[in-house]
Amino acid sequence: MAPRNLPGVGLQGYAPKSETDWHLWMNPNLTLLSALVQGRVNSVLTAVPTTGISNGDMHILTAGPNAHKIACRDNGAWVYIVAQIGWRLFDLADEFYWVFNGSSWQPDTPVLFPPASITPGTNGEMSFQLTSNTSLTIKVRGSDGVVRSAVIPLS
Repeated sequence: MAPRNLPGVGLQGYAPKSETDWHLWMNPNLTLLSALVQGRVNSVLTAVPTTGISNGDMHILTAGPNAHKIACRDNGAWVYIVAQIGWRLFDLADEFYWVFNGSSWQPDTPVLFPPASITPGTNGEMSFQLTSNTSLTIKVRGSDGVVRSAVIPLS
């Protein structure tokens, strides 16, 4: 019985005890785990770099035959990992997260759902309030404890 694909990131497992070529599926498993646990990439590029590369470098690729894959430099060669929907990686160069939506990598932009009205409670806090369809109120509690606000008209 050959090893089978496991749910989740696609590791293989459950090979028979008599399996002699276990390294053929275990080594890719370990590479995949190493790349995705606390996932991070050096940057997002159109192609793998040809200079200044080191083992352990990882990049999201956006063009070419390996578009949307994660390129991992391992043992002097590039290993390409096919992304799965929902994978989220931190971009060290731009300092934010990317999420794979099934067809492309997209910036993981936060969506804020502020309460209808809130006043900052601690010095240095800020709140946003959509006061109408045409105005946004920003409130800030300064280091002196005073809450100041500004209204931004929306068009």
